[in-house]
Amino acid sequence: MKVQLLHIVDCPTVSRVEEMIRKVLDEFDVKDAEIERISVGSFAEAEDLMFLGSPTIRVNNIDIEPDVHRRTEYEMGPRSYRVKGMIQDIPDIKWLKASVKKAKGEEDEKSEKMSTGKGKKTKFGAKPTPRAKKDGASTFKARKSK
Repeated sequence: MKVQLLHIVDCPTVSRVEEMIRKVLDEFDVKDAEIERISVGSFAEAEDLMFLGSPTIRVNNIDIEPDVHRRTEYEMGPRSYRVKGMIQDIPDIKWLKASVKKAKGEEDEKSEKMSTGKGKKTKFGAKPTPRAKKDGASTFKARKSK
């Protein structure tokens, strides 16, 4: 699981948010996740990272705010979150829990498929073999050579 904490330099809430992330990861028994702190230092970086303000939390590259798709303005300042009709400077812990739970479920499902043999990938370099139809023709279409 990949957890990113994006922030501006001297963000007053970044330590509190990082502590919240660690608490939620412990609660869901996620041992292999590391928190990547990303300090955003310029507006150009903010645009490249699609940074909506400080702090921003992403789990597996997805912002934890449910309605984040409505926001399109990147900024180099504090981020405001609307939680239960109130504006606050940190996201709702429920959003973080939902994001971690979803990511953990996806990873558990992926791990289970790999251990049971379902969803195995073909080896590199392997190519599918054309199957012959009943009339002897191949299922692959012929291409003109150049």
